[in-house]
Amino acid sequence: MGREHFQKLSEPIHYILLSLIEECCDADIMKKVKDISKGRVIVGPGTLYTLLSKLEISGLICQTAGNGRGKSYIITNKGKQMLQTEQDGLKQIENSGKSVVKKFGMKNIYRKLFYYNYTECDALKEYLEEMALKGWILKDIKTFLTFEKGEPQKIIYSVEIFDKASAYDLQPENEAIEYINYCESYGWQYVSSRGKFYIFKTNDEDTVPIETDEKEKYKTIVKNTFKLKGSMWFILSLIILFNFKSFWDYKELIVSDLSIFMVIYFCFICLTGCIEICYFVVWALKAKKRLKNNEKIIVHNKNNFKKLSIFYNIYIIISAFLLIYAFYGIISNKDKVYLTFLVGVIFILIIAFFIRKLLIRQKVSTKIQYCIITILCFTLISLLAFSTATIILNTSMMENKYVYKMNTQNVYKCGDDIPLTITDIKGLQYENNKKSIKKSVFAALTTYTSSKVDWQSKIEYEIFESKFDWIINKYVESMTIEYLMQPDDIGMWKANAVYTNKNPKSEVKGIVVYEDKVIVLSGDFSLSEAEIKTITEKLSFISNT
Repeated sequence: MGREHFQKLSEPIHYILLSLIEECCDADIMKKVKDISKGRVIVGPGTLYTLLSKLEISGLICQTAGNGRGKSYIITNKGKQMLQTEQDGLKQIENSGKSVVKKFGMKNIYRKLFYYNYTECDALKEYLEEMALKGWILKDIKTFLTFEKGEPQKIIYSVEIFDKASAYDLQPENEAIEYINYCESYGWQYVSSRGKFYIFKTNDEDTVPIETDEKEKYKTIVKNTFKLKGSMWFILSLIILFNFKSFWDYKELIVSDLSIFMVIYFCFICLTGCIEICYFVVWALKAKKRLKNNEKIIVHNKNNFKKLSIFYNIYIIISAFLLIYAFYGIISNKDKVYLTFLVGVIFILIIAFFIRKLLIRQKVSTKIQYCIITILCFTLISLLAFSTATIILNTSMMENKYVYKMNTQNVYKCGDDIPLTITDIKGLQYENNKKSIKKSVFAALTTYTSSKVDWQSKIEYEIFESKFDWIINKYVESMTIEYLMQPDDIGMWKANAVYTNKNPKSEVKGIVVYEDKVIVLSGDFSLSEAEIKTITEKLSFISNT
């Protein structure tokens, strides 16, 4: 009969039956329903009266002796059986729902990349409270802000900077634990932390704020911002200082994808760094002015936060694109040295990441963690440097290994086959030849070297190629300025322009410019008519011009 009246339990009836597991008077049922459902289900007195009557007629509940406050009820065995059946059905629905969620990628977890400055505490606080109102409750703030789906609710967050913590801490330690306990004793619940960021929450609007001294808050933000950004700029300056020549050497820069990547990336970092500095200075001036007026400092609102989030996302996308671009250049050029180095660095970072995770699980202190990781990284870097040096040494030995072969002209050669050799220019019998290629998406530089075995007589010529006129023009300009070259007659060259240096001590003897190629001639070239004729005949792209 119960099933005739109730083919399916409605939510109010479900909670009424749960409230009557123990004897309860009708006056208290409404309160118990509200408490069990955590305020989601509220049953009015008129609805309760009607439902209790139907449940009693169906035999799902029965009256007990009254206690003077009204009628008392308790669930019957039939009611328990029906409630259990309903609970089993709900569990089945839940399990089916989980499988569907897993299959179609519907998740109860939402992650957002966590990259914020110390000046954005209030912005982060507003964002977390906004997410809580949408039902996304913060669980963790490590690499990502991790949210878990729950009931929409009003939560008051507090985002604090704990000065005594390390910017590299992944878990609270010693003084930080004491700080957390102190905050919790005043009604704040600890959520998560990363570095100096500590996040607490409460549902009570009357809870005393954690940080009330605005001047101290200002000093903490300024000091820690200088520490964090100062160290980053110091490291960046050192990298630029030690790589300055390669950064601005146009000849080397334009034919190396890695060098192009480094210059673009460091320029991009400098630009973003300047924007961050300006952003911080503006905030600091505004905050100082508010302090003088005894007003609360504003640590950025959510509108600024959203703009910064877009900026950081663009920053990450560009960084990823440039990194992929650099890898493509290295792999396409088959540069064993750079490839070994990059693979080694990635391997070291992966090993360090997993070892630190293991140390965190074992609750090892941050200082010991960094000592172990530093020793490990130093060892791995030493092995990487040794292996890279071995590759360079082996490559060099292979290039300089004298294995001579006689050609059809009875000339003994070793090394690479190249179109123009010292034998063609000087008529020598023994020659050692070498060819190297550097290539980027913008240009290519092929260097040919041919010499006597003892290297006392040597010629070297470079062929620079590019489809872009402005790159050709810039290359010619940089070379003519560096080697003090003067315009000369085109003569037999069939070229667009010719530059020579009459000084016999000059390293570069001539530069010959074509539509998409430039030849740079160095070494023991005299550039006589006979040599020019030989050069134009041997280099096929000239003879076909």
